[in-house]
Amino acid sequence: MDHDKVIYDERIPKIKQQKKRKSNFRLIVLIIIFFVVLAGVLYLQSPFSKLAEVNWQGLYIADEERLMQQAELKIGMSYFNFTAAGVESKLEQMDEIAEVNVRRDLPNRLTIQVQEHPLVAFWLEEQALYPVLATGEILFAEPWDRNRVDQPILSGWPHKEGLIELSKELKRLPQSVSKQISEIRLTPVVSDPYRLTLYMNDGYEVRTSIRRFAENMSWYPQIVTEAREEGKEEGIFYLLYGKWLEDPKKND
Repeated sequence: MDHDKVIYDERIPKIKQQKKRKSNFRLIVLIIIFFVVLAGVLYLQSPFSKLAEVNWQGLYIADEERLMQQAELKIGMSYFNFTAAGVESKLEQMDEIAEVNVRRDLPNRLTIQVQEHPLVAFWLEEQALYPVLATGEILFAEPWDRNRVDQPILSGWPHKEGLIELSKELKRLPQSVSKQISEIRLTPVVSDPYRLTLYMNDGYEVRTSIRRFAENMSWYPQIVTEAREEGKEEGIFYLLYGKWLEDPKKND
């Protein structure tokens, strides 16, 4: 009996120590939770909880102000009042946007990487230029107000028929050729409602068609080189099923 009492007495301090350790652990956990909650409250009440900056990447056509409105973002709004997926979904509804990736940069910044549909031409209407995308869409909401115009201008088009096909063809055309085109006009003939007249930056004219446009125009650098070697500095190139140069004074 005395032996059992000794064992019991020896266990009492150990039990007390275990209870004390558990108590200390609970206290530490409570202190940590308190400071985490306090830090969260202070953060939400500080300027760091407000959206401070949006860093746009990949923009060429789209206007930042219009993108902000579309995404329903505003500097100074709560940093937690939107989701990255929600912003991506709203922006991808825009005609000029192909893909969007939104990344939060703590504590209060956003980086938005944008992939636009390629710009292939400009639509001329009432003395204003509007971007034409590779999808065939004309961005009437984004009039071009920059000095640089490095894509063909579509002028004198009575309607938009054939524009989607031409846009796809322009996308396929090498930039080295595309940048030589100053203006494209739709000049239909009885045998070909999609006949085009092109005015080139080097002074030549080209008659071709929307059909097989990229394939036919890929011959342009070679035939220009050959014409100049023959001393022909002006003329009308026909790039259709056959390829030839015509005297500009000759009737079409």
